[in-house]
Amino acid sequence: MRSAALLLSITLLTSVQCIKLRRTEFNVLISSRQSLILFTADGCRECDRVQRVLDDVSPVLSETAIASVNCNEEPVVCDDAQVFTVPTVKYTIGNSELVTYKEGSDASSIVKYIERQSGPPVVDLGNQSHIDFARLSRVAVVAFLGPSGIEEARKEFNTIAERWRAHYSFGSVDRLDKNSAQHSIAVYMREEEHPTYYSGPFRVDDIEAFLQGATQPLIREFDPSSYEQAIADKKPLGQIFFSKHAEQSELVKSLIPVAKEYKDQLTFMTILVSDFPNRAEKMHLSKDLKYGFAIADHYGRAYPMSTTTLSANRIKKHISAFLAGSLKPAIKSEPVPQAPTLPPFVTKLVGSNFDDFVYDKSRDVLVEFHVPWCQYCTDLHKVMNELGSQYAKSGLTDKIALATINVDGNDVPLEIDSYPSLRLYRAGDNGIASFQGDFTQMLTVEQLDTFISKNRVKVNNSNRRVAMYEAMSPNKVGVAHSVKMGYITVLFRQATGLANATTIWNGSGDLIAMISYLAGTLFAAGHLLIFGPTAIKLLAKIRRNDADAPSTESLELWLKMHATRSFVVDSPAVLCFIVGLLNATECLR
Repeated sequence: MRSAALLLSITLLTSVQCIKLRRTEFNVLISSRQSLILFTADGCRECDRVQRVLDDVSPVLSETAIASVNCNEEPVVCDDAQVFTVPTVKYTIGNSELVTYKEGSDASSIVKYIERQSGPPVVDLGNQSHIDFARLSRVAVVAFLGPSGIEEARKEFNTIAERWRAHYSFGSVDRLDKNSAQHSIAVYMREEEHPTYYSGPFRVDDIEAFLQGATQPLIREFDPSSYEQAIADKKPLGQIFFSKHAEQSELVKSLIPVAKEYKDQLTFMTILVSDFPNRAEKMHLSKDLKYGFAIADHYGRAYPMSTTTLSANRIKKHISAFLAGSLKPAIKSEPVPQAPTLPPFVTKLVGSNFDDFVYDKSRDVLVEFHVPWCQYCTDLHKVMNELGSQYAKSGLTDKIALATINVDGNDVPLEIDSYPSLRLYRAGDNGIASFQGDFTQMLTVEQLDTFISKNRVKVNNSNRRVAMYEAMSPNKVGVAHSVKMGYITVLFRQATGLANATTIWNGSGDLIAMISYLAGTLFAAGHLLIFGPTAIKLLAKIRRNDADAPSTESLELWLKMHATRSFVVDSPAVLCFIVGLLNATECLR
């Protein structure tokens, strides 16, 4: 009955004031009329204070629906609305699009904000001081319109204001700025002393691009969304931690000069510890601190400041030391495991040795990131161990390494949000490839091998020297075939006294060479039949130099894994026959 009455009042645009919404009511409200919605949670004192302010202003804002959502009771609503902390106030004109309210939480600021949404998108300032106008809002955008082409410029500016009025205040004056000879725009931000100017073309796209950069505060407020944007800047993060919401404004003002000085080197953010305690712990700071500062580098490594007394000078010294490379990161790490008596096929990493092992440029490294409670992760270790065993038998341990690390007990220099997570760190450039496969069923050795082979650093086949048989059977007969210049070269070696005998068969009738060739060809043909279509496809790709052709190393790995276990007879001939098809110059032993 309650929901029906409320939905009816929403539909009829009658007064809706200070009502706690359920999910259905929330969806109807934000899609039908101008609304101001407070998102709260149980036990939140600041939420109660903001609720009282909204109760006080509700009679004045009779055309605006004012309501609340308890995130403990309606978590899905809060997730869909991207509410990361409480209290959060969001505004909508009734089109289902929510804009986070960022002005003051006092009655006067709220009323002025709603009045601004109800009036024209651009305030004609006339003789009013644009400086006084700018002081009324967190961000104010003022257009200086001269006498020539004023109507066209005004039209473009009005279009921008209509789109962004819920975010910023817009005003205009019919004169040019004293420092410009043409139309211009100034952006005033409450935290900054001087405005940012734009004097480019008065076109919607150009002005929007300018606003997106000019309205980005020097010190941003941390939440998952703003964090992603900050990471996209590809700069280290200077994180300012504080414990009381009321202290944020003064804290930001005191540190603006520091942020301005280092804005090209760092991205700065404020973090309320009670909202994001895990972030403080990740930066090796106590979640009970009053103030704190820490830098996160490109890899997410933490460089916390040892003192909890914040001042501009202390932070500047810490930043200078970081930029000079004289600080060492704080890394949570389990003890380094004791070296086993036999070489393991999968290496157990910890926080303190992760970087040295993974960023070894001489080899590819597959790492499984796991947590102790993940049974799938534990079972996957066995599959990785089997793959590692095969790599060891093939003599590839110096080229490919397999490792695991417990993310619960160790810091890792990247964000891991699901378990298990697999990353391949490529040799050479240390580029990272993420496994995007399906974990609903246990991965197989072949799937892991395919992922590694596809994502390893590609090597120019024409520049590689192939020596496959040496790794497999160095003390037995070796026959190599190289198809080149229209004939077959046979390099014949035998451990029984003919180690240095080398003959060439090109149809001359040399008996030893002919027998060697025929034996090798028969072995090769037999193996190719066993390998089936896969081998033929690989060879065709390499001969055509296809973009997705495997490297010689990948082919070597495939052959060693499949040829040796699918045929009991030692197979130098088939390996050398393959080399011949690759147009390799030689195949030794």
